Amino acid sequence: MRLLNSYRDDELVTLLTQGDEAAFSEIYERYWLKLYNESHKRLRDEDLCSDIIQDIFADLWLNRENKEIENLAAYLCTAVRYRVFTLYKKGKHICALEEPVEFMIASAADPDSIFF
Repeated sequence: MRLLNSYRDDELVTLLTQGDEAAFSEIYERYWLKLYNESHKRLRDEDLCSDIIQDIFADLWLNRENKEIENLAAYLCTAVRYRVFTLYKKGKHICALEEPVEFMIASAADPDSIFF
C-alpha cells in the first residue's frame, strides 16, 4: 500500500476519480475527525454524526467518477452542513443551539426559577 499522506488534496481527488482505494483511504483518514467535529458541534449526537460522515464518504466513493471537486475540504464541509441542515429541516433532530432558547423561554415564565 502506498503512502499518500504527502499528496495534496487535488492529487488525491484525481486518484479517487480513477478508483484508487488508497487515495480514498487517505482522504478518509485526513478528514473523518474534522467532519465529525463539524457535525458534532451542531448536533451533539455521536451516533447521528457518525452516520452522517459515513454517508458522505460512501457517496464520495460510489459517485467518485461523477464528482467535480475543486476544493476537497470545502466540498466535504459543505456536504456535512447540508446533511445537518436537511436533518434540521425534516425535524429529525433539534440543534444544540435551540435547547438553551427553549430553556430560557420556560424559565422566563417562572421568575422564581431564575438561577444566579
